[in-house]
Amino acid sequence: MSRTFSLRFDAAANTRTGEEYELLKQVCEADAALPISPAIGSTLFFATRRRNAALWRGFLCLLAQGGAVDLTGEALDLGSGGGVPASLFPPQGEELPMDERPHLRVLGLALANRSTARVLRAGRLTEVVNTLFAARDPAALRSQLLPPVDELLTLAASPDDLFRYRLGALGHRLEQICGQTVQYQTESPLRPFLPTENE
Repeated sequence: MSRTFSLRFDAAANTRTGEEYELLKQVCEADAALPISPAIGSTLFFATRRRNAALWRGFLCLLAQGGAVDLTGEALDLGSGGGVPASLFPPQGEELPMDERPHLRVLGLALANRSTARVLRAGRLTEVVNTLFAARDPAALRSQLLPPVDELLTLAASPDDLFRYRLGALGHRLEQICGQTVQYQTESPLRPFLPTENE
């Protein structure tokens, strides 16, 4: 997981595979810990499927590995292709460069069943939340690295605010799973909203 989010295999994958094999041999022989490079906050924040495709795939795998459930609270049969990638934002922002359109950004993705994905494509998240989250299940939201519903309604008004929250939640999850940190520039405006301790 840490290799994906530090973009270790984003380019020259064959060369990197050989390097990683040698590194793993050395680590195993020395009974040492595998060195983990930090993920770069700005790269994660602006990643799209087209730019940094490894992050797109890695983020969806991280959600699946964390037991993501559909936003309705229903289970996703991930092993049988029951979960599909869905943007939390409908296609919009044609006046923006491709990499800045909210519906194309990695941090705007969720895993959903097909009917939920259709609903998300059809409307704004703030409208969808009121119809989709009838149970307002915080566990379902947390499984998708999303805040509780009241905070979600506030953050959804600004895609970048929601992305900042999810960046913080992603960093928290990476640290729990593999000890990887997310690195930010010193006064970065991208510093995330950090999830509360019970998340």
